[in-house]
Amino acid sequence: MTNEELILARLEAMEEKISMMHSRAETMAELGATVTPIMRDTLHNVMLGEMDALQHRCELDDITALLKRFVMSVRNITWALERLDDLVDIWALTEPMIKPTFLAAIDKFQELDEKGVFKSMNALAESMGKITDKYSPEEIGRMGDGLVVLAGLLEKMGDADLDNAKPVSPLGMVGKLHTKESKQALGLVMELVAALGKEKA
Repeated sequence: MTNEELILARLEAMEEKISMMHSRAETMAELGATVTPIMRDTLHNVMLGEMDALQHRCELDDITALLKRFVMSVRNITWALERLDDLVDIWALTEPMIKPTFLAAIDKFQELDEKGVFKSMNALAESMGKITDKYSPEEIGRMGDGLVVLAGLLEKMGDADLDNAKPVSPLGMVGKLHTKESKQALGLVMELVAALGKEKA
């Protein structure tokens, strides 16, 4: 083919492409012309419907008052946002310290729960409720005094060498009772027996 024929062939190909593009443009234009009125009517109806629904709840005066309130509260809003930033910074600093402590506390509470500590505390609280229902505050106070005395007696009993205790005959027991400590202990026992024998009025 000569140069002229090549040029003519290229011109024909370009003409076909231009014609195709023109045809597509016309098609898009026709589609736009068809769809635009439909979209316009749809949006118009939707906007009118929404505005009509809002008209009963919101008026121009309400919007104006809201804008005024917002402008007047700008300083307060700014201050609140700054404090929020401070809180975020504080949390960022304390979170690495609080988190391990919080997790350890959860583990400890779980351990106590598995051991039945909380159930025991609940049972003790119920028992204390029964005691307060049955006894007066003065009587409970005397019980506390008795517990203090009992704790002292238990402490002294801890000094007893029970592992090395030796058998004692009745005569030997009488001999043991002649000591000052034994007489005092026997007196305490008698006082406890007498107190236990008293009936509650």
